[in-house]
Amino acid sequence: FPQGTEQKLKANKSSVQTALNRAAVLSNEKYRGVKFILDQDNLKICANNPSKESAEEEVPVDYAGDSFEIGFNISYVQESLSVISNNEVEFVFFGSENSCLVKNIDDESLIHVIMPMRL
Repeated sequence: FPQGTEQKLKANKSSVQTALNRAAVLSNEKYRGVKFILDQDNLKICANNPSKESAEEEVPVDYAGDSFEIGFNISYVQESLSVISNNEVEFVFFGSENSCLVKNIDDESLIHVIMPMRL
């Protein structure tokens, strides 16, 4: 698992999934990149494609860490969320260049590690 200072974000899984599904429509078909922009109690999900089309979705979250941006393959995040049974999910970040943990709040045995990507 990644090491360092943890920055935890808790969110409604359905809200994040809905925002990701909308952003996926306009993400680059080849690389499937999506940017998470974290700020105080807010997660902005951004995607764009070579046709200069873009999507931005904001999701209210429980987050009190430092503001930063991190990129992921949108498919990996969607797949991770699809197997979490609880409707609340926790993302644990270790900065913008380290992998992220995705946890089921009720089942600590389920932890996914998602590597970031440069966007």
